[in-house]
Amino acid sequence: QHSMQNGHSFTGSYVVNNEQRDVGVITGSAIARQYGEEGLPEDTIFAYTEGHAGQSLAAYAPHGLTIHHTGDANDYVGKGLSGGTVIVNAPNEEREQEIIAGNVSFYGASRGKAYINGKAGERFCIRNSGADVVVEGIGDHGLEYMTGGHVIILGDVGKNFGQGMSGGVSYIFPSDIEAFKKANQLPTLAFKRVQHDEEKQLLKSMLEEHYRYTESTKAKDILNQFENVTEHVIKVIPKDYELMMQKIDIQLRQHNKKDDAMLAAFYDNSLSVDETLKPAVVY
Repeated sequence: QHSMQNGHSFTGSYVVNNEQRDVGVITGSAIARQYGEEGLPEDTIFAYTEGHAGQSLAAYAPHGLTIHHTGDANDYVGKGLSGGTVIVNAPNEEREQEIIAGNVSFYGASRGKAYINGKAGERFCIRNSGADVVVEGIGDHGLEYMTGGHVIILGDVGKNFGQGMSGGVSYIFPSDIEAFKKANQLPTLAFKRVQHDEEKQLLKSMLEEHYRYTESTKAKDILNQFENVTEHVIKVIPKDYELMMQKIDIQLRQHNKKDDAMLAAFYDNSLSVDETLKPAVVY
C-alpha cells in the first residue's frame, strides 16, 4: 500500500487457491482511485502468484499492475482488463496442451496485455474493445462481439467463432488453415494472409513478449522459423471494420485532426475504397 501511494515499485510473491477470488482487484481499484485512468507506469506493482487461482484473477487490472500467475485459473481471468498485464503460465510443458484458463476470460477488456500459456475455455475475449492478448487455443464462441484490440491464437478454436465481431483483428495459427476457414466462414468476416511488414512486426513483438513471460514452446517454434510465418497464420478481420479503418486513413490525408477525419469517414457511405488509396497498416 505504501509503494502504491507513493508510486514506488513493488514486487511480491503469493500462493493462491480457488477459494480466493478477485485476486488483484482491490489493489487495482486503489491504483485507479489515486491515479485515475492513466494508472501507474507499467509493471510498477508486480505480483507473482502460483497455485489454482479462483474466479476473476486480475479483473479490471489498471495500467501499472501486472499479475504473473503460474498454474491454472478459473473463469473470468482479466475480466474488464483496463490497462494492466496478466500472465497465466503453465507450470510445465505438458500443461501447455491443456485448458489453463477458464471460461469468459477477458470479457469486456478495454486496454492492457495478456499472455495465456495454454488453452482457454469458452467465450474468450467476448466484447474485448482494446486489449492485446496471446492464447494457445480456445473453446466455443470465441471473440463474440469483439470491437477492438488484437488477439493471437496459437492453436485451434471452437464453434461459433467471431459471431457478432465488429472490430479488432485476430491472427490464428490453426492446425489446418483451410479447415479453419471452411468451419468458421461468416459473411461479416474477412480471412486474409499476412503480407505487410507492419503486421509481421506486430506478430513478432507480441510473440516475443509471450515467450519472454512464459517460455511457451509454441511461441518459440514460430519465432525460430519466423521467416515462414505467413504460411501458418490466417488474419481474421470484420469487413465493415476494415473498410472504416481504410476510410479514416484516407481522410487523415485531408484533415489535420483525427476527430475530423473520423467524422468525415462516418459520413462516407461508399461500399469500397480506391485500391490505390488503401493503407498498408495494422488496424
